[in-house]
Amino acid sequence: MNNLFPTWNPTIIKRVEKSDIESSTSPFLVVTDRGKGYFKVLGNNEGPRVLACEYVGTSLAKLLGLSTFEYCLFNFSGQPEIEFSNGYKAESGYGFLSKAESGNTWDGTQLMLETIINKEDITKLVCLDTLVRNKDRYFPRSNNNVKSRRNYDNVFLSKQSKKKTILKAFDFTHAFNCGRDFTINYVKDESIFGLFPEFKNYFNLDVATEFCTKLKTIDKQSISSIVEKIPSEWDIKHSDSVRWIDFILCRAEFVSANFIRLSRLRNCSQQLLLDFEKV
Repeated sequence: MNNLFPTWNPTIIKRVEKSDIESSTSPFLVVTDRGKGYFKVLGNNEGPRVLACEYVGTSLAKLLGLSTFEYCLFNFSGQPEIEFSNGYKAESGYGFLSKAESGNTWDGTQLMLETIINKEDITKLVCLDTLVRNKDRYFPRSNNNVKSRRNYDNVFLSKQSKKKTILKAFDFTHAFNCGRDFTINYVKDESIFGLFPEFKNYFNLDVATEFCTKLKTIDKQSISSIVEKIPSEWDIKHSDSVRWIDFILCRAEFVSANFIRLSRLRNCSQQLLLDFEKV
C-alpha cells in the first residue's frame, strides 16, 4: 500500500496535469486513481524537511478540529516521470499528497470572507498558526523597514455552492522551522501568527478560549502517533523527532495558557482593532 492514511487511498499517479506550480515547494497537480491531488515531492527546492512540517502541521489541524483537505503520505515510485521547471526530476520516495477541491485562494477582500460558512475556523487558524509558529500566512514585522508577510494564497476557500465556501487549513511547510533550517525551539515566542487585519471582524474570543482549552487535552501519545509516522527519507532523525514531540507539547501548554492574554496585548500594542467586547 502506498499510503499511510485510511481516509483517502490513491494507489497510483496516472499523469501530471500541471507542473511545478508557483510556490516554494513547487507542487504538482496530478491525476490519481482516486481523483486529482496536489503533490509535494522529494527533490523540491526547499528540501525534504518542509514535507515533514507540512504533514505535522496538517495533522495537528485535523487533530484540533479544523477543516483540512484529505491527504496522505504517498510513496512515489518515480513513474510517471515528474520534472521541475529547472530540469531536475522529482525523487522517488514518500511525498505529501492532498486531494484537490474546487475553490479559490483568498483575494484579500471582506466580501470573499463573508462566503465562509465555518467562520469559527478563522479564529482557529490564527490559534493554530500561533501554535506552530507559521510565518508563511500572515506575520506583522516589528521592523518598520520590512513589510509584513501577507500571503493570501495560503488561505483557501473550498467551494460548496455559488455563495458558500469552507475555509481549509493547509500549507504548513514553513511552520515550526520558518524556513529551510529545522530549529525546534522558541517555545515561549509571544508572537501572534496568521492574524490578517481583515480577520479582525471574525476573530471570536469564545472560539479562541475553546481552542486553548482543547490544547490542554493534547497528550504525548497523540503527538507521537503523528511524528513517528514521518518517513525516514524526510531527514528527520530520531533525536529530532523526540525534540519535536517535546516542543509541540510544551508549545501547546504555553499557548493554551497565554494566547488570550497575548491577543489582548497585541490589540493594544499593534492596534489590530480587535474589539473583544463585541465578539
